[in-house]
Amino acid sequence: MAYFGVGMTDLTGLVVTPEQPLIEAMRSLNANAKGIVLLLDDKGHLLATVTDGDLRRAILAGLPLETTLGDWLALQIDRSSPLTMLAESSTDEIRSALVSKNIRHMPLVDDTGRVVRVVIENELLVPGSGDVHALVMAGGEGKRLWPLTENTPKPLLNVGDTAVIERIVSQIAQAGVASVAVSTCYRADMIEDALQDGSQFGVSINYVREEQPLGTAGALGLMKPWKGTLVMVNGDVLTEVRYEKMLGYHKESGAIATVGVRPHRIDVPFGVVELDDDKIVAIKEKPSYHFFVNAGVYLLEDAVRSHLSEGKRLDMPDLIEALLLSGERVNAFPIVEQWIDIGSPADYERAKQHYG
Repeated sequence: MAYFGVGMTDLTGLVVTPEQPLIEAMRSLNANAKGIVLLLDDKGHLLATVTDGDLRRAILAGLPLETTLGDWLALQIDRSSPLTMLAESSTDEIRSALVSKNIRHMPLVDDTGRVVRVVIENELLVPGSGDVHALVMAGGEGKRLWPLTENTPKPLLNVGDTAVIERIVSQIAQAGVASVAVSTCYRADMIEDALQDGSQFGVSINYVREEQPLGTAGALGLMKPWKGTLVMVNGDVLTEVRYEKMLGYHKESGAIATVGVRPHRIDVPFGVVELDDDKIVAIKEKPSYHFFVNAGVYLLEDAVRSHLSEGKRLDMPDLIEALLLSGERVNAFPIVEQWIDIGSPADYERAKQHYG
């Protein structure tokens, strides 16, 4: 990571109110690209700063995106009062406060406590800095999409006028990641011919060939050792999540791994019977079950390599289980943005409609 100084900004696109739902705060965060929105009362006083990480944690806690920001704030019983500084503070004073408190934003207030502007320290990934790398898993046969994949590997199927894997690599490049590995197995030559050295995407691509399928994480053991953080993406997943946000969330947590997860709901069209041996204890009529599923997007620190073996089959759930058994911290990052796994014909058609 590298820092590019501080800058003053007005409040345009940064203000939300207690009556607005969480989803509106997320939209404002995506639109302003500042990493923060300010929750203000009707007099312009700061109630809380709201970050992307705050919203992701609220989702993991089970709060619907329709929850108002006022109700969300009322649930934050351990939340400390938001930090502010007077608007007449010098740039050096503000910068010193940002550094000492390890924060990126400082709201500035007038002598009545009303927020007038905010200082933002830009923290950006620097292309080529070498501390973030990527791996795209593109070795699968795509049997469920047969006969579409009979002569074309699944990652090279077009969505709109662009191959799936080209969309994935372009998105990785937009996050500032310059070094990308692509694991191949089925029709590897076609993928390598399509992506070549990666210069068309502004990245450097190297290839990891699996002579036989090694599972959803086996290619990690064939990679050259990486330093820092690895963004790992399944080659059949299209998502509009910004990897910069996921990286910031991951770094803040100090986890050895972060797994992208997707909210999922199953509606059961029958009455579900709960039993204790042969005794009925309850019947729930047509219940809905809410949970999170693996979204096929991961962030892995280089310390993960101690759990890898070259040429050995390994699936990602087994790797995560090994990390947990070793006492490592593994975080979940909820992806609420557009997400499509094109593994089935129906989902592939859905992706073509969305991106077409």
